[in-house]
Amino acid sequence: GLQIDPPIFHGPTQDDYVRYFSDISDAVDVGIMIYNTHWYGCPSVSAETMLNLADAEHVAAIKWGVPEGLDYDDMRKFSQIFNVIDNSGQTVRCHKNGGRGYISALIPAYPQHDLEVWRLLEEGRYEEAQAKEDLVNNAIGPVGAKIAQRSGGYRLAKGMMQIVGHSSGPPRQPTLPLNDEELAELREAMQSIGW
Repeated sequence: GLQIDPPIFHGPTQDDYVRYFSDISDAVDVGIMIYNTHWYGCPSVSAETMLNLADAEHVAAIKWGVPEGLDYDDMRKFSQIFNVIDNSGQTVRCHKNGGRGYISALIPAYPQHDLEVWRLLEEGRYEEAQAKEDLVNNAIGPVGAKIAQRSGGYRLAKGMMQIVGHSSGPPRQPTLPLNDEELAELREAMQSIGW
């Protein structure tokens, strides 16, 4: 499959999105997941646009997140047609709306957490799933925010993997690896939730 961003920096309209993704769908023989990267300066793909892509044979999914002011829950209009993968940290909300997955930068370090969250979601135990997500976010979120102030990229995930013994090497430049102080603080946060 392919993950494809909208044509950023071109000021596309919703009709442009339909033509763009339909043309790609006609040209390939694999599934397409639209990556709704509205934060790169292009409009968010709308629910109506997704409905207009229903006949694009290879458009199979969308990584869903919307900017402030748009309705996240509009995904209900198309979640029975396309696989919707949450890309905004709203795991429970996505599943309630018919979503079929979510992005987790933490799963390489401790997959047991996300497997348990997914089990709870599939069983409709949304309050328990949210409580597990909140526990992790409250412990690791502040450390992650502090770490992000020094350098960007996937430093948090790389550091977590290093701590649990699954080192994946240094982050891509110009991102800096975690220093000893950052690793110690992250390790403490992870241990506080039993990781």
